Amino acid sequence: YVEQIMDKNQLDALLMPITSNGTATYDAMKVNTWRAPISSNSGLPALSINVGYSQDTHMPIGVELISKQYQEGTLIEIAY
Repeated sequence: YVEQIMDKNQLDALLMPITSNGTATYDAMKVNTWRAPISSNSGLPALSINVGYSQDTHMPIGVELISKQYQEGTLIEIAY
């Protein structure tokens, strides 16, 4: 499904927030696997990139680049 959306919109990669559930935490009891990033649920290759830190908690804030199967080279080029 994700690859179909990418093909339809002529996208080489998706740029997604790593989490949609607030600020990152080290608390294992607050990890929601059902809200895992798209790459974890789709099996597609991805790269995570730290884009900063939260002022409140000093935890990292990140984004994820997701591409189609066997397009790891594309991800590395975009990340570079």
